[in-house]
Amino acid sequence: MKDYFKRGAPMNYCDHSVAREEIIHPRIRGDPISKVIETELREYTAGIIDLLAEDFHIGRSALLARIIEDGVHAELVKRSVRLYAGGKVSMWKAAMLAGVSFYEMMAEIKRQGIPLQYGVEDFEADVKTLRKLKSSI
Repeated sequence: MKDYFKRGAPMNYCDHSVAREEIIHPRIRGDPISKVIETELREYTAGIIDLLAEDFHIGRSALLARIIEDGVHAELVKRSVRLYAGGKVSMWKAAMLAGVSFYEMMAEIKRQGIPLQYGVEDFEADVKTLRKLKSSI
């Protein structure tokens, strides 16, 4: 069975003070609240949902919730990558918005062939940080 239905623990290491219009992934927020949403599906799609629910030994509602959450997560990753590629957010912020680790975001950006947004100012800031760390050892 695919890791599709596994749930990870909420990540609590990130800064939650973000702009109101930004979407923060529920895995980061630790949002336990659920909401009922009704929708109509074609007979064929409903039949596939029933088949999959039976295969995974879970209820139709649980399957649909997980499929929707997975799709929303995929869209958040796409959105975050797009924001990063456009220079709107850092890689760390993109990862945070998508609810993935920095390294997962780095791998996704590499997979899509997007060049790193790492300029001279970033390099100089990193050198400064390294010098501070070196002097404190």
